[in-house]
Amino acid sequence: MLPGIAAGVSRITMMLLLIDALIFFGAAELGLAIRFMGLSDSAVETTIPKALTFTLVMLYVFYLAELYNYHKRAIVSRRVSFAFIFGLMPLTAIFYFIPGLSIGRGWFMLSYGMAYILILLWRRAAEPLLAKFRPHEKILIVGTGSAALDAVDILQEAAEHISDIEGFVAIQGNQQLVPKEKILPVDTNVALFAVEHGIDRVVIAADDRRGALPVNELLECKMAGIDVLDVPTLSEAFKSKICLNIHPSSMIFAAGFKRTMTAKAIKSSVDMLLSSLLLVLASPFFLIIPILIKLDSRGPVIFRQTRVGEYGKDFEIMKFRTMRTDAEASGPKWAGKNDSRVTRLGKFMRVTRLDELPQLLNVLKGDMSFVGPRPERPHFVDRLKDAIPYYTQRHVVKPGITGWAQIKYPYGASVEDAAEKLQYDLYYIKHLSLFLDTFIIFETVKSVLTGRGAR
Repeated sequence: MLPGIAAGVSRITMMLLLIDALIFFGAAELGLAIRFMGLSDSAVETTIPKALTFTLVMLYVFYLAELYNYHKRAIVSRRVSFAFIFGLMPLTAIFYFIPGLSIGRGWFMLSYGMAYILILLWRRAAEPLLAKFRPHEKILIVGTGSAALDAVDILQEAAEHISDIEGFVAIQGNQQLVPKEKILPVDTNVALFAVEHGIDRVVIAADDRRGALPVNELLECKMAGIDVLDVPTLSEAFKSKICLNIHPSSMIFAAGFKRTMTAKAIKSSVDMLLSSLLLVLASPFFLIIPILIKLDSRGPVIFRQTRVGEYGKDFEIMKFRTMRTDAEASGPKWAGKNDSRVTRLGKFMRVTRLDELPQLLNVLKGDMSFVGPRPERPHFVDRLKDAIPYYTQRHVVKPGITGWAQIKYPYGASVEDAAEKLQYDLYYIKHLSLFLDTFIIFETVKSVLTGRGAR
């Protein structure tokens, strides 16, 4: 797994992307060669931009169809067929409305047909090959208590890894909550056992580390090239979030959390350019939605509310109103998943995220970014910063319209949910990059297009 990139980007995913891309591009070029066979070179236009467009559009359609998601990977014809049917719409629009990319129907259908057959054959034959690329690791866990159980859960949830737990090392002060037959004898030398059994990773899962860890033996493991890490680091690597039950030094001395002036300037420039462009493209919605809101319920069109932004500075967020005007007559409260205060039109706008279009103005003003932790209300921030460790650290970056927590965690409305989302926010802040921002935007678009517009 690569730091700062979603868990789905792995060797398996990269291999699928590469071979799919080669098939799409090759089918486009081969279709042209067959269609115009025998014609003079002057009759054949430059085709690389068209083949690239065909390839990129189909790769994104496959991404939307979750054909690069190991958890939901379907190598069967139904999912692939659905992707090809769906892909006809954007490709037809592009090749029809952009003159420089227009192609003949004969070439298009020939290339599309060849691509479908080749992809279907490749995907059906891919399963045995993919199994060989799936990482298979031998794990030794130092600890037998609740932390060890947490480590086991993390390893079992990692769909793209096969983790064989070779044993648990009993240490002083730990309960024995793991299977007894897996607990190694007390006199076991951790380093010797790890080398003799080909251990790939040693996970330190001690409930109480004070004077209990076999430090010298763990150091020998590290010197022997065996990966040694604790449960929080394991969680970050496999679940893409940072645990809250860690010492501040774990973050202070950790790699990451770097934001150079150049990176900040690039992010701000991209925000300004994209918000300006999208405001122009979305201008019809700014004319239609207010009329629909007025027809649907009484009250203002724009909902304004104070939120906490970068470095704890308050700003006024703008959204199209989705709730009744008396939604908080009894005081501030979190919005629920099926909140009865939401209007009929509001439910649709929340799923499609059309209600957030006015936040483009917040981005243009510099109060928000496209990607970042979702801004919270001061009332809730005052509660959460006392209840959740490191909560105020999420304010070291600009809040965003969408974010890592939004795509990784379902809708929540409690202190526990806020704590869970904070773990993803901290991960985002640690690994912040233009690549990660792009991935989050792609995932957000996918969630909207597939009807999973989690908020």
